[in-house]
Amino acid sequence: STKNSSDPSVTFYSSSWKSSTIKKPTESIASFVSGYALTNQYEDFAESLVFYVFHNRMFEDRAMKNDSMRQKYLFFQKYLFS
Repeated sequence: STKNSSDPSVTFYSSSWKSSTIKKPTESIASFVSGYALTNQYEDFAESLVFYVFHNRMFEDRAMKNDSMRQKYLFFQKYLFS
């Protein structure tokens, strides 16, 4: 559940971020598609979307090994590409 259910991106952000620039302490580089995605939640979203579109099979493989990656992968599958 999200605080602002009218904005589904909040669901995406909550997988790795406490706030726009503060990662959850449990997150590691394995939870992000790139180093640049670690910058803030908006870059994480943008980089992850590009990765989903252009490297979907690799994203799916990484999603099987990391819970945060799985949440992000499933977010795009559900909200943008269903």
